[in-house]
Amino acid sequence: MTICTEHQDTLWMDVFGELDSAHRPIWEKHLQNCRACRLEKKRLVHLLGQVKTTMETPALTDVQSEALTRSITRRLQQEGHASRWKQWFTTKPQRLIPVLATACIFVVVLSIFSYNQFFKNASMQSTTQFSAQALPAEDLDVIANLEVLKKLDYLQKLEQFVETPPNGDLSTKQPKGTKKNATLFV
Repeated sequence: MTICTEHQDTLWMDVFGELDSAHRPIWEKHLQNCRACRLEKKRLVHLLGQVKTTMETPALTDVQSEALTRSITRRLQQEGHASRWKQWFTTKPQRLIPVLATACIFVVVLSIFSYNQFFKNASMQSTTQFSAQALPAEDLDVIANLEVLKKLDYLQKLEQFVETPPNGDLSTKQPKGTKKNATLFV
């Protein structure tokens, strides 16, 4: 008798104990209906049992044993270094809880401070606008032309300095608070 060709891989996986639970019910149902597969499974299980009992476990020499031990140790160390970062994010999430809580508190405090600063600046702008609107039009003109008024003041001082005395002597009479050859424009 020959087994079903489409179930040959499934038979080998079942015999070696590697058949997954999703395919097992389908395979069990097939075994109930297919005598050839059932007999082949029984024969293979018996053969593997005999091989296990008659075959000795191979013994390793001391050199082979040490080489195998070093190889396994090196591999475990390499995986240990690579998996430390994975442990932080997968196996031990309780380590991240204090960090995340601190970050959340920081964000909340920063947003409250920013919120207060925003409204403080907004209220200052609104009071400035209100006080500018409360001034009469004449005062607003004075404020807008303040630079022109400063220049006018400089011109008046220059006029007093240049103004000649009635007798025509420039060196004797100078306006109060001015020095000879003084520079008025700083």
